[in-house]
Amino acid sequence: MNLGIRWKVALGTLAAVFVGLAVAGWLVIRSVEQTELSRMAETLETSSGLAAMTLRPLFDQSGSTVLGPLLHATVRDLSQQAHLRITVIRQDGTVVADSAVPTEGLTHVENHLSRPEVAQALRSGRGMDIRASQTTGERTYYVARLLSASTPAQPGISVIRLGLPLTSIDERVRHIQQDLATAFGAAFLLAMTLSLWVSRNLTKPLSEMAAAARQLAGGTPGVRLVVSSTDEVGLLAQTLNQMTDQLETKIKEVSDDRAQLLAMLIAMVEGVMVLDYRGTVVQVNPALERMFSLELTESRGRHYAELIRHEGLTALVSSVLQTRSGQGGEITLSPSGRCLRVEASIAGGSREQEACAVFVFHDITELRRLEKIRKDFVANVSHELRTPLTSIKGYVEALLDGGKDEPATATAFLEIIMRQSNRLNLILDDLLQLSQIESGQVLFRREPVDLR
Repeated sequence: MNLGIRWKVALGTLAAVFVGLAVAGWLVIRSVEQTELSRMAETLETSSGLAAMTLRPLFDQSGSTVLGPLLHATVRDLSQQAHLRITVIRQDGTVVADSAVPTEGLTHVENHLSRPEVAQALRSGRGMDIRASQTTGERTYYVARLLSASTPAQPGISVIRLGLPLTSIDERVRHIQQDLATAFGAAFLLAMTLSLWVSRNLTKPLSEMAAAARQLAGGTPGVRLVVSSTDEVGLLAQTLNQMTDQLETKIKEVSDDRAQLLAMLIAMVEGVMVLDYRGTVVQVNPALERMFSLELTESRGRHYAELIRHEGLTALVSSVLQTRSGQGGEITLSPSGRCLRVEASIAGGSREQEACAVFVFHDITELRRLEKIRKDFVANVSHELRTPLTSIKGYVEALLDGGKDEPATATAFLEIIMRQSNRLNLILDDLLQLSQIESGQVLFRREPVDLR
């Protein structure tokens, strides 16, 4: 059974109080019984001595009864005066007088030689025992002694035994038990009330702390505990408030950092893919989704090879994850023909869903196209420059070979050279103008144009 701390404290306190009251009650009752038994033992010892002195003259030297009827009458008188049961027993165990048994019934009383108190008295002169009487059935305190002062008993000496029923002690013990039960019941109820009150006051702040902790675990912000004491519970509440403040600060910092990171990932034109040590996708940004036509809900938690099937990329990722070193390379996507530059760096994670490697994809398709255009342009320009230069060189060689000696021929050759030089100059002007346009140094003049 799962009990709260309030009931554990209350039940533990009540159990301790109950055990303490039970032990105290048992000790009180035992002390009363011992006190009463000690007082009874003194009373019986004194009464037995007086009774022995009274009955001794009724026996002769051999221990035989001189006056039997007088013995019975004396025993009954002593019993009535002392409120005791008095029994006279011969050394052989025969009962010769008993205040609780009529004279004619003595013949039916069994032999008392085996009674513990009688056997002790015959051995040492004194004897006692507490037991239920076989004659009356009552629990009785017995004290026995020899009629004479001689020890050990001489032949023929009788034993006088006094018995006091313990009904008075039992009755008093019952009254004490009833009084103790009433007092202990009231004390137990008071202790129960106090323990419940104390446990409630003690555990109420703890319950509030547990509720606050559950709210914090559920993500509820701004949870605070009211510190109303300066003891350990109050210190714990104050510490929990401080921990809550620090936790909220840390959560805010992490949230801000995460928001900034996501903003940067979303704003990046480069594609970003974060993998753990097994190659499972931890994070991708929208640019990568657009590059490979992926969906965010399908990407996270899946292996990269299930999302992007490319031999070159698979080789690069496998090499990075195995060697744990930064690498790079270029891949070309088909059938679109897009060219991507991939740069890989190690983040150091070694657990599931923890960043191990970060891959950045740069779309260099336009750059490669421009490079191709530039190469083609250079080739075309080279061809355009070579044509006039070749013509100029040929006519110059012709002039040098003798054409200069013929004025008409020389004039025609020089005109051709002039035209090719002008053509070359125009090409150079076009190149210079293209260079200025690319560098942004040319300002275009905009004017309305009639298209009719």
